[in-house]
Amino acid sequence: MFEWLKLIKQNKFNLCFLQELHCTKENYDIWRNEWKYDLFVSGNKSNSLGIGILCNNLPCNSFEHNDIIPGQLQSLRSTIQEHNYYLINVYGYNHDDTSLLNTINTIILENFDNVYNWWRC
Repeated sequence: MFEWLKLIKQNKFNLCFLQELHCTKENYDIWRNEWKYDLFVSGNKSNSLGIGILCNNLPCNSFEHNDIIPGQLQSLRSTIQEHNYYLINVYGYNHDDTSLLNTINTIILENFDNVYNWWRC
């Protein structure tokens, strides 16, 4: 696995958001075994895109991962030490295409009540 991931473990970073993973299903299994903690990957191309969220031994009961736009947009919900978290990892294009931002806006507007109600619990 990448050398810099050892630094994440050693320095006790709780979360790390990754982009440009270029991860396939085969890589995922290898990375997950090497990481040993929770790893949420979105995308399945070895030549482009790919995002991920690494969790470093977080004290939580469960995660709810949603691969919204594979390789570009993922969310992660969890309760950690009695606090609710809704995390989003976004990888945008390298040009002026606003379709991704429009999609994010639509998802937030369509799901705001669900996220808000979940957050209040």
